[in-house]
Amino acid sequence: MLGTGDPHDELLDIESIKYLRALGSKHLETNHVIELTGPDTASGLVYLLAFVTGDMMREGDDPLYWLGVYDEQYRRVDGGWRISKQSLNFVWPQRMLNDGFLDQYTPSS
Repeated sequence: MLGTGDPHDELLDIESIKYLRALGSKHLETNHVIELTGPDTASGLVYLLAFVTGDMMREGDDPLYWLGVYDEQYRRVDGGWRISKQSLNFVWPQRMLNDGFLDQYTPSS
């Protein structure tokens, strides 16, 4: 936590904060859901939260800029897992989905 006065709580020095503000946005990936589809293949979803910072931030505006979902395919290569295909589907504030994305993950009745 910043501003406590305890030097152990100061996570970022002022130069680091200036550097991060200059980047303009932060992309946070969370909630990785991976399903094995074969001995050397898998598919997964990864949620994206994109925030604007620094000069991109507008007075009184919400820093949350996008919510999205990465749709990924993985392949085991030389003993390690690699992303073999990736697409990004935006769900908020504007919905932009790749063809078939919802059908692929909507449970059938």
